[in-house]
Amino acid sequence: MTEKCAVQAVMGILGSSVKAWHCAAAELIGRLIINPDNETFLLPFAPQIHKLLVDLLSIPAGDAQAAAVGAIFHLVEINMDCRLRLASERWAIDRLLKVIKRPHPVPEVCRKAALILETNIC
Repeated sequence: MTEKCAVQAVMGILGSSVKAWHCAAAELIGRLIINPDNETFLLPFAPQIHKLLVDLLSIPAGDAQAAAVGAIFHLVEINMDCRLRLASERWAIDRLLKVIKRPHPVPEVCRKAALILETNIC
């Protein structure tokens, strides 16, 4: 299996109708982004990954939101296009603000969402 096929498979899981898989796929993408060796095969898919992760923020499941916030946090650090896109899309900013406003069982999720907004929007 090539890296391209692996990323496409994870994106397929992230975009699937099975909500339980979303958390695992977002967590995996977040972990892949951390490793600089993976950037070369992740960056071509960054716009699609970005959209799927921001869409995941609207799911009320706390685990999925936590994984999405963590992955977005790392994605905007390595990809300027995603950073600019996040700053220009009002709906994406609104979803991050909703994560901050509603009480989350893990305070780190709200902190990371706030850091995304602070470092990339302001």
